[in-house]
Amino acid sequence: MTERQFKDCDGDIWTEYEPGMVRLTARASGSLYGLNLRTSIEDARDDHGPLTEIRPDVDVRAQIVADLRTKAARDWPGIGVFLEDVIGVVLGGTDGEPVES
Repeated sequence: MTERQFKDCDGDIWTEYEPGMVRLTARASGSLYGLNLRTSIEDARDDHGPLTEIRPDVDVRAQIVADLRTKAARDWPGIGVFLEDVIGVVLGGTDGEPVES
């Protein structure tokens, strides 16, 4: 299981060590007080305010482009220039105009 992390309203970090259970792994203040406190996600939310999941940065556009190119190479050999137009829009072009590299 990949450990998910959450930040509470004070900036403290909670790590899910098993489904539905979290432990306090870092304090925003740098204090060591209460570290490794274990509780349910619901109790952490009730006692420490809303929890926001911390997600790793993922370049979604780059992943979409890679997936499109893989799919085109395998299933759409004649797509040609149209594929590059679609990729240009995915990378930030507007009105169907490709972005200059």
